[in-house]
Amino acid sequence: MNREEVVLAKLANPYSGDKVKLDVSINERLLKFIDENKISLLLKESGIETKIATQDEKKLKVLMNEMQELADEFMAENVDYVLIKFPKLPRPHGDLDIIVSDVKTVEEILKRRGYFLDYDGDFYRRKYVKSGKTSWEVDIHLKAAWSRIIYLDEHEVLNTAIKRKILGRRVPVPNPNYELLITAAHAMRENKITLFDVIHAKSILDGRKINMNYVERIAKKYGWLDQFSLFIKTICNIYTELYENHNSKPEFKLPYRFPPREILALKLRKAFFDTKNYGLKRGFEDLRAYSIDILEFLKRVAK
Repeated sequence: MNREEVVLAKLANPYSGDKVKLDVSINERLLKFIDENKISLLLKESGIETKIATQDEKKLKVLMNEMQELADEFMAENVDYVLIKFPKLPRPHGDLDIIVSDVKTVEEILKRRGYFLDYDGDFYRRKYVKSGKTSWEVDIHLKAAWSRIIYLDEHEVLNTAIKRKILGRRVPVPNPNYELLITAAHAMRENKITLFDVIHAKSILDGRKINMNYVERIAKKYGWLDQFSLFIKTICNIYTELYENHNSKPEFKLPYRFPPREILALKLRKAFFDTKNYGLKRGFEDLRAYSIDILEFLKRVAK
């Protein structure tokens, strides 16, 4: 990271005690950094307006209004649901992600509201889209899985959900333990950690409602404790360098991308675990989902 990016990182963190002033011009390169690290709305809360923040805020408002109306219909139909990947801290969102108890009823509700099924090629996720002056997307997660890899039990996420007030309405969201697990699983599946992930995950870790023994036990139960541990180690190291050691030019880049050899070994271990515990079909599904990662690794080795 360069000095300008470090300044933005400090300004984006509401938990940082650093008194930093914006003394850099936000050019296209820094706008890309803001966008890729999902910190436009965090910066706006610090008084830094960007065109990205304006767009992200508008999109978020539309999604939240839609979530309010969906919540009314879910309640009327007695549908249990959890809104996932929606943290307390303001973050740009391109869609709504939900885990539900009754997929059939939810699909009927979405179709009544003008949504159409856009994608069902993923075993564990169905993407519904609604088009108009503004288009938005609702992803129904049939399992607590990302890109066809199962990381958690969706029933556990549903049954342990808590309520969080969003735009005046109390909406079910994962409890802190599962919010951390979902954040880690999503990052490990995408092979990268954004600055938002660092700030968000560290805020959960520093909270009083997290039970790390329980969290690690769940990650171990589903065969990805080593991935979870790497995630926690990485976000803590990044946070320490930026906000505690006050390193003005850290050697890492953000978003942080895991070394291909290391991440490939961990994912193959997860596939072996799933094969051993759930059968060849599950292991094959894992390997097929990981094939993109494997191809990327082979390309880098070839270079």
